[in-house]
Amino acid sequence: MSDVLAVLEQRDGALRKVSHEVVTGARRLADALGGGVDALVLAAGAVQGAEQVGRFGADKVITLTNAAFGLYAPEGYARAIAERVKSGTYGAVTFAASATGKDLAPRVAARLGRPLAQDVTDVDVQGGAVTVTRPVYAGKALLKLKITGTPAMISLRPSVFTPVERPKAATQETAPVESPAGRVVVKQIKAAEAGTLDVAEAPIIVSGGRGLKEPANFKVLEEPSWTPVGARTRNRWDRPARRSAPPCTSRSGSPVPSSTSRGCVRPKSLWRSTRTKTPRSSRWRTTESWGICSTWCPSSPKR
Repeated sequence: MSDVLAVLEQRDGALRKVSHEVVTGARRLADALGGGVDALVLAAGAVQGAEQVGRFGADKVITLTNAAFGLYAPEGYARAIAERVKSGTYGAVTFAASATGKDLAPRVAARLGRPLAQDVTDVDVQGGAVTVTRPVYAGKALLKLKITGTPAMISLRPSVFTPVERPKAATQETAPVESPAGRVVVKQIKAAEAGTLDVAEAPIIVSGGRGLKEPANFKVLEEPSWTPVGARTRNRWDRPARRSAPPCTSRSGSPVPSSTSRGCVRPKSLWRSTRTKTPRSSRWRTTESWGICSTWCPSSPKR
């Protein structure tokens, strides 16, 4: 029998939505291991929403308080979590694979001397060992890993583990932490504009790009007439423009109509090779050298 520790995230004294998913994944592992779920959150004081974590599978909610834990403190967080893991009998520790979790989970794993499975999309227990599934090669394949030894360190991909509510309340525990925050200090976290969702937590993302012609037209995507409720819009104006080839020109320098197939001349930087051709037309010189464009054009010479 092994318990599972779920590391939650808070911001500005309120629990983040991704924490519910972390508890749901931890509950799935705990049921297979035959143990319970301890939810751990680090903050400067009481965290709003921590009392609701029991509805998603946590048996106990532990709040570690420190005046320096109001904002993310990488070294202080990692030290406090590692000490908590060492003091218990945990078979697995789950994090969120968020921006914070991707920085925090490796720090804790290094302190414990354990390997870390990142960006996990499925968890299971086979033969008493924790097995996880994670995407590789930009999602083109799925890799299944078997984690030997304890605790199994796992970070769960957001928006994959759908929170499941249970009619159950968790016990609350608060303990002060005296360890310093560490050398790395987070000064400020820039919040999203009022009334907008965090991109990482939005169920639907509506993306707009250069088809809208200019940034002023981006407001069309924000009209409630067709944008789903709860969706987050995001622009792509910072994306660099795709390089386009220069227009086809004749050897005299004038533009060549698309119906003409006698050839085009482009800068030598776009040529991939040269060859000598003896054209059949008597209007051309007997022998003529020309470049083959590396970009297709309707007026490029027949090859």
